[in-house]
Amino acid sequence: MIVILFYIIRTHLIIYKIIIIKDLNNTLDNFNKYTIILAFLIYLINRLMSKSDLKKEKDLFKDLNKLYDKNKPRIIEWLTDIATQYNGVHSNKISSLLTTSKIQINTTSEYGVYNLILQWFLNNTDKFTDTEELELFDNIPSTTFTKISKEIASCSFHNARIGLK
Repeated sequence: MIVILFYIIRTHLIIYKIIIIKDLNNTLDNFNKYTIILAFLIYLINRLMSKSDLKKEKDLFKDLNKLYDKNKPRIIEWLTDIATQYNGVHSNKISSLLTTSKIQINTTSEYGVYNLILQWFLNNTDKFTDTEELELFDNIPSTTFTKISKEIASCSFHNARIGLK
């Protein structure tokens, strides 16, 4: 998508240069037309990206819910493992919770896999109330978009204080 966007911008600039050379009187009108078309194309590309990001988030959350229901100890084991990996040489990558591949800790988008996993934890603080489980969140890396350790601990503390489980 980004490559297409750059191609469109480059084409737009080339067309704009040709218009200036051919007809200086209509330049502003033509520039406005092409700018509107370019803005609309950018809007469409962003909308498509947003839909795919939301689908990615929905699918990942669904997979994490299934994993929690079938094998919560695997999640606890993963939290322990990534804390160890993060304290060692990690090159901004850690093991994925759902696959055997590595995932990036910090990404350019809030829809990176690891960031979405952290979001799932924040959305499901009620599932992690044991003190030992909560301590695991202090040792895992946060991302540019999500600060996990203090967030989940404060949510769980608040839930415990008002009697939610």
